[in-house]
Amino acid sequence: ADEADATSRLCDRVGAMYGASESEASGPMRELRGITTFAIHRLAEELYAGSAHFVLELVQNADDNDYPAGVVPELRVEVTPAAIRFFNNEAGFSEANALALCSIGRSTKRADDP
Repeated sequence: ADEADATSRLCDRVGAMYGASESEASGPMRELRGITTFAIHRLAEELYAGSAHFVLELVQNADDNDYPAGVVPELRVEVTPAAIRFFNNEAGFSEANALALCSIGRSTKRADDP
């Protein structure tokens, strides 16, 4: 229950950060939403133009993850006719990671990381 409450509070905080309480019909909000949606689609098209690029991104994400002390990082890929699944033994998302996912350009990745 405590984890669910913390998750709910984080979601409420993200909503407040991005004006979720503001009127959906407001002109400036609608305009900003349209610009942002266009930018995200454009970025996705350019970044993921190759059919297998997503595999490289997932491997890079696993490399960027935080792992518990004393744990050897592992990445396992399972391929079946129905799905491709990626598993790793990362420490998990922090609140800062979750907030960074809610915004373009606010990564928790350090500037000196490859």
